[in-house]
Amino acid sequence: MLICKITMNYIVIRQLELALLQMIHQFNGLLGAIQSVLQGKLPTSLINPTTLQGILRKLFFQLSEMYKLIVGKRTDKLYL
Repeated sequence: MLICKITMNYIVIRQLELALLQMIHQFNGLLGAIQSVLQGKLPTSLINPTTLQGILRKLFFQLSEMYKLIVGKRTDKLYL
């Protein structure tokens, strides 16, 4: 019975540890997105791909013929 309680406590501690690590990871992603916004970049982690596609499509159609839309391959280099 004591071994069962120790095992259950160990499992609960591991689950809490995993939840804390996931929360830290999500917080770091959110902090990075906020820093991108402050630098005038469009953080792709805050919007879903469908919304991003709609933004790019509308922007493309609003540009005059002499302008082009240039987007980098890396998300940290995404400028519109």
